[in-house]
Formats: sequence, structure tokens, C-alpha cells
Amino acid sequence: MLNRVSRIGLLQSIRRHKTIGVGKLLLALLLVGVVAGNSQGQDPSESSEEALAVYADAANFQNNGAFDLAIAEWKKFLKTHAKDPLASKAAHYLGISQMRKESPDYMAASEAFKQALAAKDFELVEEALSNRGWCLFAAGQNDQANQAKRFSEALAVFDELLKKFPKTTFADQALFYSGEAAYASGKPAAAVGYYQRLIDLPKGKESPLYCDAIYANGVALEDQQLWKEALVAYGKLVTGCADSDLLPEVQIRQADINVRLEQFKEAAPLFRKVADSKTRLSDYALFRLAFCAVQLQDPDAAAKTYDELITDYPESQFASAALIAAGQSYYRAGKFDEAAAKFQAVLKLDDAVAATEAAHWLATIAAKNNKNDEVIAISRAAIAKGLDGFFAASVKMDLADALSKAPATSEEAIDLYVAVAKESAGQPVAARALYNAGFTALQNRDLASAGKFADQFMAEYSKDPLVPDVLYVAAEAQLQTGKPKEAAATYDRLLQLSKEHPSRSLWILRGATAAYLAEDYSAVVDRLTKAMGELKAPEQQAEAEFMIGSSYYKLDKKGEALKTLEKSRQTSSQWNQAADVLVTLGRVQLEAGKPELAEKSWLQVIAESPASGAGFQARYRLALLLSGKEDFDGAKKYYDEILAADNQTALKPYALYGSGWCQMKKEKYEEALVQLDQVLKEFKDHPVAKDAQLARGICLRKLGRDDQARSAFEDLLRRGPQGIELGHALYELALLEVGAKQPAKASVYLKRLVGDVPQYPDLDKVLYELAWAMRDQGDEAAAIQHFGQLVVKFPKTTLAAEASYHVGQQQFDMGNFKKAAGAFATAAEHTTDPALLEKAYYKLGWSGYQLGNYDGAKRSFEKQLKSAPDGPLKVDAMVMIAESMFKAGEFASALEGYRKARTIVLAEGKGAGAPDPEAQQLRELVFLHGGQCSQQLKKWDEALQWFDQMRDLFPSTAYLPQVFYETGYCYQQLNQYPKALQYYGQVAANYRDEVAARARFMMGEIHFSQRELTKAIPEFQRVMFGFGGEKAPVEIKNWQAKSAFEAGRCGELLIQSTAGEKRASAIEIAQGFYKYIAEKHPQHELVAKANERSGVLNRL
Repeated sequence: MLNRVSRIGLLQSIRRHKTIGVGKLLLALLLVGVVAGNSQGQDPSESSEEALAVYADAANFQNNGAFDLAIAEWKKFLKTHAKDPLASKAAHYLGISQMRKESPDYMAASEAFKQALAAKDFELVEEALSNRGWCLFAAGQNDQANQAKRFSEALAVFDELLKKFPKTTFADQALFYSGEAAYASGKPAAAVGYYQRLIDLPKGKESPLYCDAIYANGVALEDQQLWKEALVAYGKLVTGCADSDLLPEVQIRQADINVRLEQFKEAAPLFRKVADSKTRLSDYALFRLAFCAVQLQDPDAAAKTYDELITDYPESQFASAALIAAGQSYYRAGKFDEAAAKFQAVLKLDDAVAATEAAHWLATIAAKNNKNDEVIAISRAAIAKGLDGFFAASVKMDLADALSKAPATSEEAIDLYVAVAKESAGQPVAARALYNAGFTALQNRDLASAGKFADQFMAEYSKDPLVPDVLYVAAEAQLQTGKPKEAAATYDRLLQLSKEHPSRSLWILRGATAAYLAEDYSAVVDRLTKAMGELKAPEQQAEAEFMIGSSYYKLDKKGEALKTLEKSRQTSSQWNQAADVLVTLGRVQLEAGKPELAEKSWLQVIAESPASGAGFQARYRLALLLSGKEDFDGAKKYYDEILAADNQTALKPYALYGSGWCQMKKEKYEEALVQLDQVLKEFKDHPVAKDAQLARGICLRKLGRDDQARSAFEDLLRRGPQGIELGHALYELALLEVGAKQPAKASVYLKRLVGDVPQYPDLDKVLYELAWAMRDQGDEAAAIQHFGQLVVKFPKTTLAAEASYHVGQQQFDMGNFKKAAGAFATAAEHTTDPALLEKAYYKLGWSGYQLGNYDGAKRSFEKQLKSAPDGPLKVDAMVMIAESMFKAGEFASALEGYRKARTIVLAEGKGAGAPDPEAQQLRELVFLHGGQCSQQLKKWDEALQWFDQMRDLFPSTAYLPQVFYETGYCYQQLNQYPKALQYYGQVAANYRDEVAARARFMMGEIHFSQRELTKAIPEFQRVMFGFGGEKAPVEIKNWQAKSAFEAGRCGELLIQSTAGEKRASAIEIAQGFYKYIAEKHPQHELVAKANERSGVLNRL
């Protein structure tokens, strides 16, 4: 479109404004009035001669064009004759002179008119208002600082004129310049109102400003983008002002509006009409006419029109642009040689701006012809010559684009893109340069720079159409720098912005990949399930199903994973990751408990793609599978196939380690060390190196090279292993210390393992070893604590059974028999060790026995015998079965049990001994309680046999006092009192315990029963006052009280056989015994009877 010049300047260049009230006629009339003295309101006859003289000189100066002299005289008049009747007219004509002088002073003129208007009865108000408004308007044009104020004042003055003089002859001027002032003030709508009022005046068409007003009205309508209304306005000028010199420009404007409205067919004839008029606008018209041809898709016509412009107006300002446009038209017509010729012609012109654009087009043609080197040469030559204009950045972009295609020059390309972005900041080319810089950096794997350029782009050009492409660069940079979560979010934003982008399918899959790598597997399933309809290519659908299936696998939804992965293979088995689908399918099948299907899938991968990455992945998976089956030869075969391949460097360290591991599991430790050492030599910084170091240490330990093994494990610790790897190293070091009998050192490693690796897979073994290490250090409490942890955390393991046993033993030793019973029951339930099972049942029986649950105890001992009929605790169990029945009062059954146990003990032989003191004690009880059962059944001779055998087998038994006592008791029951007294005496004479006191008591009883009172009473007294007397233990005090009571009874018998003083003495003795009970043993059960007998004696 024609560049719009300042409309006021344009109008002034084609017309002259009418100046108001300055003709000689007006001054002549005024002078006549002065001479005649008939001027209304301002009679010259009232002026002094001096004033009239100054006035006349000023008028003469003004009428003869000596405006500076006139101004001086008018000012002189106003200064010396300020109150003269002619002062207001003098002020008015002062304003006229200031307007008319060679360098008008419009503001001074305005002030003069203002002074004139201030006078009462001023005759020339209408003229003065019109002239003042014009002066303010003109002053505003020349005073940018106060322009708005001047235009506002002009509008106010014109408004006052129109209101005071509605029919003023100056209405057209007042309305026109009001429109001009409003327009210049940025109020085109108000301007249109003023212009339209002028056009609509009854005699508007007669005004010399009529055509100007129509033109100005059209321009103001254009400024408001009221294109159709502007066309109507310009149409009035064409029809109503056919002779106007504005006609060519108006036709140009009409045509340009049609172009703006994309009405190119309507615009073309208007441009042609102006072109044919051979006016100053004809070259512009041809230029725009060619543009219409371009828009009408007639590049040949466009090229011819451009050629016409160049031929007819070679000096035109549009000549260079026409050459370029002609080249563009030939380019669009596919005539690249003709186009290049035009652009080459531009290069010969002395026009840097046009040459720059031409260089850009030449580079574009070269690029289209895949002549990258030519693009570089053209662009470098243009840059060296000097670039100018809008296309300067484009030429640099051409060079950068060409350089970016070669890795060797891509860094230079990025620098150029960055320079363009900086130099052209804020422009579309800067946005594209930043994008290209980011994309090239992404291709170069300079991910940090790619991300930086993308961030800069989004900060500066967030509304640019390239935003989706830039977000792709940002997302990929994030994804490839290990920020998948951020990348997924960026892809989400990208997909929301770009519903129809041709790369949308790719972005859907890449966004899902980012979510997968961010381990947001549910999001992957959700994204791809929803987007599946947008993926049209089978390969893309298969890829989506692959990711969905893999995500289900990660979510432990193996059923869904199997279905989706199988569907992926059905959708397409030809895409580039189809083999990888089978590899993953095999993994799912394996974890779903279908190892045979997994093996089949991996073998299929090897058959279909033997040399592919997936093929070697399948080999690796098969090796792991076979290793898990302990088919170490088969596993090693696949590991070795991987090692034989030259292109599997990523799998080589794993394969080396796996092959060494297989050798280790086959107990080929030396061979294993060779491969493990190779891992550590070639891949010392690889993650698998830590596993290799661990396996190496195990091999050395197995070979008995403990010091080397220890060094290996300590070196592994220095590598900073984490998690399970750390746990393995610590455990192996602990085992070495256990083997070296260093429980304190072992416990340090084991405690660290428990604290730092709580999820260690063999933590039950760790706790077990730690418990034993603490026990070996004598810290039984800590040992039991760790055994307890083992039981709680791993209740169903075999080690937990043993740990339960140890916990039960501790509780048993503490007397917590109920808790002990629970622990022993757990141990018995979960152990697979026959020896432990025997001990667990045995201790469970003992716990029940201690709780008084004799029937339960008996059942536990019976289970023990059933589980270990020939176990080392066989006799113990038999004894305890009998003991349980003995405690339950089942003496006949108990006796039978003791008889069976006795058979085995007797078979062991005298002095054979027992495994431990507890077992020895039980063997002794066989005879003690066997004899006691016989006593309960009144089988005194059998009882004596039991006791005799016990003394013979166990002469040093702690139960010897009891045996002597029980023997004496049997003889007493058989009325063999001398023997009874003999055995009772053995106890009473040699021991000072409760059994001895009881034996002494029984000796007294025997004498009492034989009426040997003088022998009986001393025996009772030995009990009463012996064994510590009043300081005797509680259990002996019982026998002291009973002995006193029996002694009292003996005294009462003496009373019956005596008389006189002896009888009185016998009474006193008897009462003394009864009082002893009440005084010394007030809580005893015999106190009441003793008091009763004492009372009876008192009455004698």
C-alpha cells in the first residue's frame, strides 16, 4: 500500500489555505471609514490626530506588504493608544500582519486576535474568531511540545465561531480545520464528523475545501479501518471532483483498500488506470498491480508488470523492489533460472537493502536445488559485502541453515543463530533463529544448550507459532538429560497446544516414553489408551501397545501386560522394536510363572534377529533363566555368545560377570576369578563391577584365601555400594570374622547391615549370625533380642524356628513358662531340623510341666518321642512322661513309665553318666520317683529295690538324703523299725536340711509308736531346738512345730503312767511343749490344737 505521508503536509503541498480578512479592500474600507467618520461603534473622529497618524502608517505598511514595519507600528499604537476606539481593530490587524509576514508568528497572531476579541462592540468578531482558530491550528503544527493544547484551543475557537455565527461564511474553513485538528489529535472519528458536516453544507460543493474534505474524510475512515465506508467516500471524490489533482492518489487508495479486502480483481484496473496516467504515482501503481497478479496466482503477468515498471521507470524508488518481485514471481512460476537472473541483476545495483534481499532469494534457490555449498558461498559473499535492511537476518539464517547440515560446521551455525536472535530481538526471525539454535544443539547432543535456547524462546516468544516445535526441543532436552518427569509435563503442554500438528503422533509416543522413564506407569496406560485413536500407522499402534504392556508389567498387572504385549506383536511384527516386544513378553511370562513360554519367546527373538540388540538381550535373559535353574553350563553358553560378539559392549560386563558367576556356582573358583578379574580390569567403573568384586571375594573365601577375600570385600566397601550390594559385602566380611572366631568384629558388620540395609534378602541369616555373635561375646540379652527380631520378621523360616527356641529358652530360664511355651511351640511347628524338633518338644513339655499343665506336658513329651524315638533326649522324655503322670497323681501309669526308663538307664551301666547334669538328674529321678510311686501303691519291697538301685548307681546323688529317708520310710511301713531308724539316722546325723529334720521327726515317731517315750521326746527336742533353733528355715520350722506337738503327746502319756510329783512334772513338761508351739510358731496350723490340749491339762 502507498506509504501514507502526513496528510496535513500532503494537503499543503497541493493547495493553499484561504487567508481570512487580509485583502486591501478591507483596509481601504476602513480608511474610508476613518476619513468619513461613519464606522459603527468605533468612530475615528474620536481618536486623536497622533493616534490616527500611527494607525494610518501601520495600515499603509500592511497594505504594501511591509509586515514587519506594520507589526511595529500596530504594537506602537496599542502601547501608546491602548484606550483608543481603534485599539481593537489595531490588535486585529496586528494579528493579520503576524500571519502574513515572511516567517509567520501564529501564536503572536492568535494572542493579537484574542486581544481584539476581548474588546466590547468589536466589529470583526467573526473574522477574528476564524483567523484565531486557524493560527492556533497552524501553531500546533509547528509546536510538537504543545501540539495537543493548540489543537484543543483551535477546536474551541472554531466551535465558538460556529455557535455564534451559525451561517458564517467561514463555516467550511472552521469545519475543515476542526477536522484537521481532531485528526491530528488522534481522534479520526471526531474528524469524520467535522468533514461530513462541511460536505453536507447547503453550499458545501461551492467551497474550495469540498474535495479536500472528501479526501480527508476517506483517510480518517481508513484510519478507523472502516474500509467500505472509505471506499464510498473516495467514490464521491471520483464522481464529484473529476478535475481534482487528488484523483490519482484517491484511485491508489481505493485500489489499496481493495487489496486489503483481498478484492484483487477490483484493485487491478484501478492500479492500471493510474499506471497509464503517467503521473508521479504510476510506478507505484505498476508495483501494486504486479502484486495483485501475484495474489491472483498469475506469476507470469506479475513478472511482466514488474518488467514494465523497470523498463518505464528505471529510476523509480520501486525499481529494485520490482526486480526482486519479478524474481519472486519467476520463482513462484518455477522458472528458477529467470528468477536467479533478476536477483543477480539486483546485486549489480547500488542498493544494499535490495542486494541483501536478492542474496536471500539466490540462497533460497540454491537450497531448493540442494546446492548447500552454493548457499554458503552466496551468503558469505553477501555478508562480506555488507548487509542492510529487513533481509539481513534472513541471509544470516540462510548461511546458518546451510552450516547446520554438516556436523563440522554446526557449532558455527548455532553461533550465527544466536547472533541473529540477539540482533533481531522481538522479531519473528529472532524467534526462528532461537528455535533453530535449540534444534541444532539437540541434534549435536548439546542438551544443556538446547534446553537453554528453548527456555529463552519461551520467555521471549511465548505467542510465536513455533512454540510447539520449541516445546518439542525442550521436552527432548529434558528427557535426554534424565529429567523424564519434566519432559512428560512439557509434552502434555505441547499436546494441549497442538491438536492438528503433523508431528502430533510422534509427540504422543515421546510423551508416553517420558512418563514411562519417570516411572509414572499408570499415566502411560492412561495417555496411550486415550490417544490410540490418533495413531493411524500400525507401527505406531504397536509401539503404543508395547509401552502400555511394559507399564502393566511395571504395575505388576501381569495378565494385562501379557495381553497387550501379545496384541502389539499381532498389530505389527515388522517395526523396529518388534523384537524388543518379544524380549519384554518373555520377562512377563517368566514372572507370571510360565518359564517355558518365556524361553520360547527369547529363542524366537534369537531365531528372527540373531545379530540384533534384542537378540543378545534374549541371550542374556536366557542365561539368567538357566542360571536360576542351576543349568550353569547352558547359561554360560549364552553368556559366551554375547562375549563373542563385537557390537555388544553394553552387555559385555554383564556377560563376563554372569559367566564368572556360573563358574563360581560350579565351584570352579579359579576359572571364575579369571573372568571376574577381567570385569574389574576393563569395567572398573561399571555398576556390575561391585557385583564382580563381591563374587571375587566369595571365590577367594571358598578357596581359603581369607586375607585376600577380606581385602576384596573391604575394597568393595570403599567403592560405596548401596542397598543389597552393601549388604552382601558386609555379610561376607562378617562370615569371615565368624570363621576367624572374631565375634566382636563380626557383630560390627552385622549391626551395620541390619541398620543400613533393612530390606536385605537374607536378613534372617544376618540376624541369626548377629545373635550368635552376641552370644559368643557373652551378651545373652542382645543375642536373645536379635533372635526375637528374627522370629518377628521372619516367622516361617527354618532359622526362625531355631531363634524361637533360643527365645523360649531365655523365657524358660526367667521363669516365664507361658511365653517360653509359645516360643517352643513355634520352633517345633516351623523347624525342619530333627534335632531341634526333639529339643523344642522337650522344652515345650517342660514349660507345660512348670505351669502345672501335666497332661499337656505329657503330650509334648510323647510328640518328642514320636518325632525322635532314638534321639539323645529319649530317656529324658520317658522320664518326663512318667514325671507328668506322677505329678498328676497317676502313680500306676507313672510307675510303668519309670520301669521303662529304668530299663534303659540300667542298660547304660553304672557310672556311664549322662550328657549333662540335667539329664543326670532326670535319671536319678527315675529311681527316686519310681520308688515313691511304689510307696504310693503300698509296694514297699519294690520301693526298697528302686532306692537300693539308685544308691548303687548314683552314690553321689544330691537326692541321697531323700533316698535314705524314703528307704527308712519303707522299712517303717514294713515294721522293720531298727532298719528304719538306721536309715533315718543316716539322714538326721549327716544333713541339716528339711529332709534331715523330717527324718529326725520320723525317728521320734517310731519311738513314740513303741511307747519308748524317753527316746521319742529327745528326738523331737533335737528337731525343736536343733537345725538353727529359732533361726531355722521356714520348711524346718514346720517340723519343729510338729515335733513339739508330738513331744506334748508323749508328755500326756507320761501323765497317765505316773502319780504325785512325777505326774505334776509330766503335766508341766507336756504344757511346755504346747506353749512352745503357740509362742514360737504362732502361725502354724497346730496352734489351735496345742492350745486345746494345754487347756485340758490345766484342768487336771
